[in-house]
Amino acid sequence: MCAGPSARGRPASESGTLCHRDGAPRTARPPPEGVHVAYPLSSAAGAKVAITLSVIGAVVGEFVGSDKGLGYVILSSTSYWKTELAFSAMILLSLMAIVLFAAVSLIERLACPWLAPDEEA
Repeated sequence: MCAGPSARGRPASESGTLCHRDGAPRTARPPPEGVHVAYPLSSAAGAKVAITLSVIGAVVGEFVGSDKGLGYVILSSTSYWKTELAFSAMILLSLMAIVLFAAVSLIERLACPWLAPDEEA
């Protein structure tokens, strides 16, 4: 990544123009000045945790007091010894959490291309 002082002795504030001049791809350039680099990283990590825990919270809420939803299906199916229905609902909830996590990861990658891991050659 082209950040920090360059080999030519330029300050870090000019590193974006140096990257452009050196022919670095757009994704390898640092964000423009004024964009805090750690903020997107911490907010994306928080969103990933929150999106998966929200699925758990919804199921717990349906356990406590609901007559609809997958949490209710799990609770009622275990009462009537329908384990295949309970496991089907749990698998569906797991897939839903995985898809939501992947969506947040995709948004993070599109919004912050400089945070993408470097590809090995």
